[in-house]
Amino acid sequence: LRKEIKVRTPYEALEYWYNLKPDLFIRKPDMFRSVVFESRE
Repeated sequence: LRKEIKVRTPYEALEYWYNLKPDLFIRKPDMFRSVVFESRE
């Protein structure tokens, strides 16, 4: 059975998966977001 997740942005999907299994991630979602926005400047 496939379960759909209710997210509007890739960042929300990242937060969702981080809340489910934090051990899969090296960085926290807020760290990832800050790195992405710093590189856009």
